[in-house]
Amino acid sequence: MKNSEKHYSYKKLTTIVLIIVVSAILLNGILRAANVQKIGTMRKSARNFAKNITLEDVYDDYTVYLYEAIDNGTFDEIKSPFGRGGCDINESKVVIVGAKKYVTLKCHDYLIDNVDISHDEIEVYKVSKWSDKKNSDDDQVIESYNCTDKGKKIFDEIYDKDTFLYYVNKKYETGYQNVDEIEECKVEKKRMYRKIKLVD
Repeated sequence: MKNSEKHYSYKKLTTIVLIIVVSAILLNGILRAANVQKIGTMRKSARNFAKNITLEDVYDDYTVYLYEAIDNGTFDEIKSPFGRGGCDINESKVVIVGAKKYVTLKCHDYLIDNVDISHDEIEVYKVSKWSDKKNSDDDQVIESYNCTDKGKKIFDEIYDKDTFLYYVNKKYETGYQNVDEIEECKVEKKRMYRKIKLVD
């Protein structure tokens, strides 16, 4: 009788373990498929963003940032497929070189980095948050700019030079072309790093 009960308990336990393992495998497959779909949506958004930017939208050096396109009414916010909110308006941009368009789109932790949209393949990377500490030689690097007034930082975000100038001009209603011209606050520059890994 006891052997029969032990055998039944062992069988029951084996069945439960098997169900858990199969469920985990199925869930992993579902999550992976959902992520592939989200990456596909991001690629479509990047192509759409680049295709809708024309030379008439270019303000300086044939580069149009998403924040400029939104402020100008040329383009709406791009919804992130990876969660709530939109894609990063400060990093996302289109660069026009001759007849070619290169797009950068950052949505949450995912990045399409300066890709020619005429290419069939658009690589997508996963990136960490910016940090002042270097992790490896493979890190992405940015010279970030900010302004301080009476020891207090003016901006909370990390901006490259072009974006920084745009927001300074917007805040102070100025028309600076170079960071050296700024008088309203003290300009600070800092090198920042982030990890980057190809995901698809």
